[in-house]
Amino acid sequence: MQHNPAMAAIGVELGGPNVTLSIRRGDQETEIRCLDGETALEAVLGRVRDARDEAAGAVPAAVGFAVPASWGAARRQERVYLAGEAGLGEVEVMAGPEAAAVCYVEGLGRELETGAGLVVCDLGANTFDVTVVVRGEDEFQHRASAGTAAVGGREFDQLLFAYLSGRYRDTDPDFWDRVDSPGTAEDEALRAALLAEIRNARELISKRPRAGVPLPIGERDLHLTRDELESCIAELVDQAADLAVAAIAEADTAVTGLILVGGASRTPLLATALAARTGLDPVLPAFPEAAAADGARL
Repeated sequence: MQHNPAMAAIGVELGGPNVTLSIRRGDQETEIRCLDGETALEAVLGRVRDARDEAAGAVPAAVGFAVPASWGAARRQERVYLAGEAGLGEVEVMAGPEAAAVCYVEGLGRELETGAGLVVCDLGANTFDVTVVVRGEDEFQHRASAGTAAVGGREFDQLLFAYLSGRYRDTDPDFWDRVDSPGTAEDEALRAALLAEIRNARELISKRPRAGVPLPIGERDLHLTRDELESCIAELVDQAADLAVAAIAEADTAVTGLILVGGASRTPLLATALAARTGLDPVLPAFPEAAAADGARL
């Protein structure tokens, strides 16, 4: 989406566990907002309209959607129609990997020559998807893709949960019995709270060597180190790297760049494994969970 840099623009990524909005008001810093992916589409479009009106002021705002590459023309056109009905005007729709490629070139200022390939590795909460796109004269073209639902941030958290349960069970067997095999709604809530703390610790470990994991009852904190995290998730990260190598081979084109997108792609081991297996230097945006929305906005 090409627009005047002085005007407001909003990019929206649809079709995932969260809906991400990337909002730019002229030369001001980009604002990122996340909505629950279960939010009704009409409500999402209403929030986008409100954000557009807040951002635009007296100047019209451009709106672009990034959607899963698997969505066909009919599903995309339905979103365009509904956006028009919601008062958003003309909306450009592009596939998420192509939007991430736009972010790589226009948002991050990375060089990618016409005819060169870019690997888009998307590690989200529930899936890992890798797509190879090629830069054309006017747009990015899909060349190859692969993915799995067996690799994702939530699966990382389950592995860390099992590790902590095995390591600390003897310190409080009753608590670990309750969260390992919840028998009541209260136990289910305890398990969910512990998994949330584990997720927070995992995200912190992307920036530091260790993090605390407060237990949801009592006053005791557990601890996780980056070495422990990487030991737990190494096999899954290897699977992700295997998929990236396979997609590159299938694309059969000169690949010169790799961008990491999705919130779980901050995991340092992923970048290390991909660099070793592909020979490329992975680029991690400041907000990888918003890379596709950023590209849809540009």
